[in-house]
Amino acid sequence: ISGPQSSTGSYKPSLDPGKAMPSMASGSPSTFYSAAGDSPITHPAITTMISLIIVGSVLFWAFLLHTSLRFFLNYHKFTPDTSVFDEVRLLEDVKHVCKTAVPDRLLESLYDTLTANYVTVLNAGSNKSPWYPLCGLVGKMQLLHASLSEFVAIVALPVATSGHVFRGPLELHAYVFKGEIQVFGERSLATVKRGSGEHIYIPTMNRAGLGVPEQCYMLVYGRGVVFLALPVYFMLSFLSSFDFLSVLTSQYQYWKSAVFEAVWNRKM
Repeated sequence: ISGPQSSTGSYKPSLDPGKAMPSMASGSPSTFYSAAGDSPITHPAITTMISLIIVGSVLFWAFLLHTSLRFFLNYHKFTPDTSVFDEVRLLEDVKHVCKTAVPDRLLESLYDTLTANYVTVLNAGSNKSPWYPLCGLVGKMQLLHASLSEFVAIVALPVATSGHVFRGPLELHAYVFKGEIQVFGERSLATVKRGSGEHIYIPTMNRAGLGVPEQCYMLVYGRGVVFLALPVYFMLSFLSSFDFLSVLTSQYQYWKSAVFEAVWNRKM
């Protein structure tokens, strides 16, 4: 590459095949020139441009998917006919545990009740499932059952905390069996207080704010497009705790359970 000196003294490169090309020092980065011949474009710049294009494409398709789900599933009520769990029966189970169980053994009694009523989908080792960081709140979540369209989990909030439930393509039913929680919906600032034996319902593609004055333990049932919502939930938990190992193990447990239910039990 050679070229004449400009009037300002700057070097103007040209692509004259008749002139010799100067050698490039070993190990120096490759340099390309723009069409104008003024600004060199190096490999790091090209890599950055490609990265920005990829990130922009991912964000665009994520936004498009989220907007489509919001349009088609806003306040959508999924039918329980094809579901393994029933939200009314789960509420009755939690009320029964709150009335009959010893206060110090509420969690163990809930395990026993759920295992007895859903013996085909919950095994006796559910209480040994690992606990994972909870997105948006200071607490833990234990996944008891998961499929492509349903999940059941224990949510433990042992200290005072507050946060939100993200907007997802599934409806959430939360059953308080210990403590108290305050909830406000997306379109209202009115706070609803729920205690032991009471039920919280969050519609599809809606957000909700939560506040725990002291502590709260809940059984949470989700129904909808769980395979899109729950992995995102775990990833948001990673952004709040930066616990990469917990995210990997939680993803593994969810997909292992979902594939098992789809293949062996033929439950979506």
